[in-house]
Amino acid sequence: MLSKRERLELAEQHRRFKIYPNGSGEENLIRDFVRHIPYNSEKKAFSDKTGREAFELFQYTFSLPHEPNKTYTVMWDYQIGLVRITPFFKACNYPKTQPNKVLSLNSGLRELSFSITGGAIAAQGYWMPYGCARAV
Repeated sequence: MLSKRERLELAEQHRRFKIYPNGSGEENLIRDFVRHIPYNSEKKAFSDKTGREAFELFQYTFSLPHEPNKTYTVMWDYQIGLVRITPFFKACNYPKTQPNKVLSLNSGLRELSFSITGGAIAAQGYWMPYGCARAV
């Protein structure tokens, strides 16, 4: 449970980065931003490792304070805990190859992560477990 000071700080960061939905008000809750994205690709690593043919996810957006008109979309698969990390690398202006370099530099991380190609464009990119994504 967050302290009052932590909640205020979190609310300030939500405003600063224009997080949406941000949990303010009854109609602004992440539970209302659910998506189902089928996974169709000749690469079957995702299906083989998870036994699933789709992502079931929550979605939110953020903007950087110095680029308020550019929006990044974050997706979190609430069933298996994978997070699409591509938008974080894009927001930091890293090249498209940077997530792959991160996987190579961290032993064991590649086995836990997925590079999604094909299927829905919105879901393409690198996905990893929440705890790993947070650490990266």
